[in-house]
Amino acid sequence: AKAVLTPEAAAAAVMAAVSLCRRGAAWLLALLLLLSLAGCQKDTPMGKSFRFSLSAEPRQLDPQVAEDAASVAVVSALFEGLTRLDEKGKAVAAAAEWTVSEDGLTYTFRLRPSKWSNGDPVTADDFVFGMQRTVSPATGSGLASRLSGIQGAAAVMAGELPPEELGVRAVDASTLAVTLTEPDESFPEKVAGTPFFPCHRRFFEETGGRYGLETKYLVTNGPFTLSNWSHGESLRLTKAEGYHDQGDVYPAVVRYIIGEPEDPLAALKAGTLDAAELSREQA
Repeated sequence: AKAVLTPEAAAAAVMAAVSLCRRGAAWLLALLLLLSLAGCQKDTPMGKSFRFSLSAEPRQLDPQVAEDAASVAVVSALFEGLTRLDEKGKAVAAAAEWTVSEDGLTYTFRLRPSKWSNGDPVTADDFVFGMQRTVSPATGSGLASRLSGIQGAAAVMAGELPPEELGVRAVDASTLAVTLTEPDESFPEKVAGTPFFPCHRRFFEETGGRYGLETKYLVTNGPFTLSNWSHGESLRLTKAEGYHDQGDVYPAVVRYIIGEPEDPLAALKAGTLDAAELSREQA
């Protein structure tokens, strides 16, 4: 499948079964593997591990503020939103199934049983807190406007209301409701974006402002966990055992090499990289 995607949309589609993505004039063969993580066969080398280069060091692995392409790519493998995008760019269930009210204003999401990388259960409050952080002026997120359609978001971003007044609430531990200012049929697609991702409230508060800056200051709910981050060199991701759909996650290990290879085609041929960005001519 071919799609023209923004960096964030492409990364958010990591778990979709897309074989190939096209961005501008470049064929992002790097995404060929990223987008097929959930479909690799156990009996192939791809089913065990793969190596992929990142053009730059991720600035931070905090979904509520991550905007650079490197950070978004890694965040999208480490975290999972309520929905994800399929190969056609349409929303499908990810961390939750959903229903919408007759007036189109309230979306109710029911979470699938899943765990954070520290073993704690993923709860509706984690998603509520994540969205509250995104729109809070204290966070200073450049992604806050993505939530502008949620009731109270504009007033919270303007400092007129506290983040707790955002139109998102935990009905119970596994159910959350999001109320919009007006009907928006594209809202399920928007929810697949990183600013809607969950944040473990207690863990976040314990990091003392260092959330997402080091391996030890991060817990994740996605198909992979961050096992090592050697700044300036590489990041190593391993399959998350507490993930709700762990049986369908391949490969077992993903290694991001920081820095562009001098000759990506040669690196692919030599096997030092399993995925790389190629020009149209090289492809």
